[in-house]
Amino acid sequence: MAEAIIPYYEPQIERQRVISVPELAYDVALIRQDRALEEAHLLPGTGFLVKDQIRLFYENLEKGMSFQDVIKQVEQDVQGFKTEYLVQQPVFPIVLDKGVVNGEERLVGPLYGDKPFSDAISSIEREGAVKQATQEIEARLLESPPGTLIVMTSPKGESGYQNKNGVLEAENELVIENGKADRIIYPDSQTYCYQVKDDGSIRGFTLKSDMNIFQNEELLRRLGVVPDKLVKHPKSMDRIRQAVLNYAVIDPSEGKTIEDVLGDIVDIKKTGVLYKDTNGNRRSANEARGLLRNPESLWTLDGTTKALVDRFKKYAWWGMLNNSVDSRDLEVALGDIILRLMHEINSGNTEIGMLRDVEEIIAGRAVYNAKETLGEMQKIPGCAGGGIIESVTPRESKTANSSEKRTLCCTCPFCKEEVEAVIKNGRIICPRTKECGKSAKWSD
Repeated sequence: MAEAIIPYYEPQIERQRVISVPELAYDVALIRQDRALEEAHLLPGTGFLVKDQIRLFYENLEKGMSFQDVIKQVEQDVQGFKTEYLVQQPVFPIVLDKGVVNGEERLVGPLYGDKPFSDAISSIEREGAVKQATQEIEARLLESPPGTLIVMTSPKGESGYQNKNGVLEAENELVIENGKADRIIYPDSQTYCYQVKDDGSIRGFTLKSDMNIFQNEELLRRLGVVPDKLVKHPKSMDRIRQAVLNYAVIDPSEGKTIEDVLGDIVDIKKTGVLYKDTNGNRRSANEARGLLRNPESLWTLDGTTKALVDRFKKYAWWGMLNNSVDSRDLEVALGDIILRLMHEINSGNTEIGMLRDVEEIIAGRAVYNAKETLGEMQKIPGCAGGGIIESVTPRESKTANSSEKRTLCCTCPFCKEEVEAVIKNGRIICPRTKECGKSAKWSD
């Protein structure tokens, strides 16, 4: 592997040059002496899939990507995970470029080895609805004039994925051990907005909220989706798939912007609070507007994140230059970076633009406990598996089991009202507690 990457990184460095052993090499060696600690650094039960990240790391090097570009992708993945999961921001970017793949113009992910956008979507998610809609959206974006806005909504609820013992089902292959797999539930709504800019490039952002299925459908109607396409399905997955597949295509003549879509969400919710994060903090539309007006901060690594990723970069470069690391070493090293980032966030040391030396991060801190930090990360709803793009950090999700509460959009057989019925402990319950509140036995 070193033969393939050295010419792309720093050609002036001779192979025989001796470089100092980076601090992370010692840390990884110590971690790997403790099996339980090593497993903790693989981040089980979280949304950051270190094994997939390192697999992609090697694949991109084998494709001829420079070491610098591969590390840049790692940086963006870490930043994206921090933004969407660890600090739970209400807006995060969708980075797309136009490219040619097998002689065909496609939308590609420049941070992910120019992999075609829709090809990266799993056919499992929402029973194929997300992949189908994304394929159609990609084709439309490539042929649409500047100003065109396309909005796809992904409501909270059943994802189509299943999970057993922290193992997410793979494409066309469900891994089940010792019994039935649990369903993966998305606890939030994500609204994907793509707008064609004057130069033909794509401006894309995801807006996060706690909208229910009714509010998602109302958003689609406001954006021009014909009401007849949004019928009432008795099964929640059918209704979710319907919402995903009926994305809105808005003509440039309407002058609609992504900021306007955010305004529609606020109007539908009748509150400026988009959702509450796992710490109970209210994440507001004003915060989202600020991020849309100054999107550079969404891509820019803060000082803490950059220092930590640089630590991984130095270790990976040293290891490959000297043929002294294997894939598990890199997995553990990357897991260490994520855990330390979580620790720093909990310590309040991640201000944008903060210039900090990595040694200041590693040294002089309160005792850092990797296992405790992993436990804190696993409590975040977005860190339980699932995913939209397989090579990117996954979409927020949680695992549903018989004791957890989930909802079903249906007509209550008792009060005859359309409700989001609560399913819990083997019963389906009408949420209109004052007017109805009746329940019945439930089984999937």
